Amino acid sequence: MFAECWLETYPICVLCLVRNECRVYRIGGRRVMQVDHITPHRGDMNLFWAQDNLETLCRDCHAIAKRSHEDRGRTAWQWFARLRDEMKQHDTMRDVIECRDLIPPRVLHELITDPALLTDNVSN
Repeated sequence: MFAECWLETYPICVLCLVRNECRVYRIGGRRVMQVDHITPHRGDMNLFWAQDNLETLCRDCHAIAKRSHEDRGRTAWQWFARLRDEMKQHDTMRDVIECRDLIPPRVLHELITDPALLTDNVSN
């Protein structure tokens, strides 16, 4: 139930977004997005339920990119650095800003470090 509510609120894979790729929430009634723990909880229930430790990833990004990241022992800060690098490489900052209501607050804050860019009166 929690995952469904989370994915209704934050339906976009953050890695696909910064890569300028499109993923849909459901295919044929089957959910293709997953709630990911930014920092693996490893049984810590406080970390498991901490909403500032959650993001949305599609199954492919979760199974390949995030798993590889974690298997190498990389940290949450290194994950966010990777997302920022991908956003810069693919020039998708404007896309991230336009989708700001569909991205978890912590993830948005880590991607867009200048709060002035998130105000509605920013010109293109």
